[in-house]
Amino acid sequence: MYVAKVSYKNSFKNPILEKDKLIENELHEYLSSLNYFKPKKMGPRVLYFYDLNDIKFNFDIFNGKMKVYFPTSINDIIIVEMQKVAEKFNGFIFDYDDKPYPIEKIRAAQERWAKKDIHKKKEYLKESFGVNNMWLAIMASKHDVAAYFNLSGKQSTWQKAIEMMYGGNGIFVFEYKGWTFLAGIKTEILFGCKPGSEKEIEKCHVDKLLDWGQRFNDIQLYQHYDRSAYFNAFYRVLDGKIEYGEYETESYQTTYGTKPDGIIKMPGNEAYHAAGVWSIDPDTLRFEPELKNAKAWIMNIP
Repeated sequence: MYVAKVSYKNSFKNPILEKDKLIENELHEYLSSLNYFKPKKMGPRVLYFYDLNDIKFNFDIFNGKMKVYFPTSINDIIIVEMQKVAEKFNGFIFDYDDKPYPIEKIRAAQERWAKKDIHKKKEYLKESFGVNNMWLAIMASKHDVAAYFNLSGKQSTWQKAIEMMYGGNGIFVFEYKGWTFLAGIKTEILFGCKPGSEKEIEKCHVDKLLDWGQRFNDIQLYQHYDRSAYFNAFYRVLDGKIEYGEYETESYQTTYGTKPDGIIKMPGNEAYHAAGVWSIDPDTLRFEPELKNAKAWIMNIP
């Protein structure tokens, strides 16, 4: 099995075009950033070995595709990790017959693993900022983001900052793996929207994202509430243009752009699912060992 942009069936007779190949250095960079894959040089190539939860397999990158090797039979985590790569690099999983692996099997594997995995993971942080909340994800440093929005504040423990955020005492700010997150109800202040109808405020959010997108190459907005009423929205502005966006409440729904493959293939359609495709699902941060003693900031506009 392998991940690629196109099927490699008959590739010996009909070589794959360069435009249809995965970019190998980007694959290497991505797998190297995941602390649960261990790179090992094997001759001229570098393989990535997964060795957690008593499961062993490895990924091998060559000729514009990523192949998986495993000792026994295919299992859910292999499908889950292959699909992550496929979604990130606009590719697909292909089976032993060089046919696309069925999406229903991929989603079933994702759902089974999610239920199994949550019981195996050790929780290093009590809670995160993606529950009944709104947040921005910006590909920029905390310093640049704070300067742009004229924010100031103080550093705190992760838990204290979370409590202050949910208490409405400021914007939760956290930088991780190149992303800066701004979360909490006070994030709304940054948009400066005038009181108006639901449709007018939603449009104000999009207009502001497009404006901010002239400064930041990748900026995303997420909103998810599921208490007294359902509210779900996610948008991505890439290189100053809206790549895709969805807004859904009981009274109003709208979309922007063409739905990307990664969003189509999500196991669900909540904001945090989209965050897992485009940046980072906030809830997954709780299980990162390196964040055990994480610090965050509570900031406000002076």
